[in-house]
Amino acid sequence: MACKSFKLSAINTSCGSNVPSLKNIWVGAFNSVDWTFTYVQVPDPENPQQTIDYVDEDGNKVIESISGATLKNGEDLFVEFGFRKNTCSADSEMTVNDNGSHYFTNSVNMVFAKQDAAKRLNIHALASGDCTVLYKDGNNIVWVIGVDAEATLETATATTGTAVSDNNQYELTISETSGIMPIPVAAANVDTVIAALTTA
Repeated sequence: MACKSFKLSAINTSCGSNVPSLKNIWVGAFNSVDWTFTYVQVPDPENPQQTIDYVDEDGNKVIESISGATLKNGEDLFVEFGFRKNTCSADSEMTVNDNGSHYFTNSVNMVFAKQDAAKRLNIHALASGDCTVLYKDGNNIVWVIGVDAEATLETATATTGTAVSDNNQYELTISETSGIMPIPVAAANVDTVIAALTTA
């Protein structure tokens, strides 16, 4: 029997601006947040005028977006990483196995100008544990990795450069291997979610 798509619809050409790069990045400990999700809705077979949460063939609900977040008791607040404009990015790459299963490698790539002692210690802190990352892209959409699977610091490179025109910087990549792509935060709930994770 063929696999069925839960919700296949047309993809239209995007109009208006489409801005690359990232604007903000927030990092916190993995499994430190109780998330509230909005799930994909489908018509109720018994009452087509109403909708129900879609459940896939494995019995899992399909997440559409994050609508809320609450830090668990005793967990530290998420911290914001500052960086120069047009230096950070995010990627999601799908891998399909021969048996038909698939997974996504979701990554956030960060560049921090000027090496110093404080940044060095933060890199060591990132390397010592699993994390969750929220990032706002150039189109003001906030995405999250490290929800269903831990995100970890995969690479960290320090370079001084050689010529005056070269960069003195750190380059970091935090990534996760997950069954799903990065999850968006519902636009109407972005400010509430960020505040819940970053404000005492």
